[in-house]
Amino acid sequence: MGRYGWEPERRVPPGAGITGTFIPGVFESNAPEWWGSVRGRLGVAFDRVLVYATGGVAYTEDNAGWTVGGGVEWALPVNWFGSSAVTFGLEGLWISIDQDDDNNFNGPVGTFTPVGGGAPVAIVAPIANGDENEFFVARAKLNFKF
Repeated sequence: MGRYGWEPERRVPPGAGITGTFIPGVFESNAPEWWGSVRGRLGVAFDRVLVYATGGVAYTEDNAGWTVGGGVEWALPVNWFGSSAVTFGLEGLWISIDQDDDNNFNGPVGTFTPVGGGAPVAIVAPIANGDENEFFVARAKLNFKF
């Protein structure tokens, strides 16, 4: 069947019509192991509910960027958990951290050996576009205020 028939699309390695064996390479990640932020927040309170926007600086072990987001926080009724200062919240953050230009992956992703013999050919990844690491974080939080 054609491309839009019931059969799944089949991927053919570089050089249409050539069959062989692809052996994946070893990938090393230069993604940050941790991140943090210093943010301010501004909001409006309605009874025990706070709706807010937040923004500030995001950072990793060797890079910095920005973060923006928003959330809602609700103060639980007095005397829950033995305290009158307990809040529950939901928050979403968009984080963008600039990376050094040398962090772009442009290396071998594996080798391809054609059927019938021949030397293995290295398959190389293209240069990644941009030098930013962007991601979204959604979280629920429970705060105990002392």
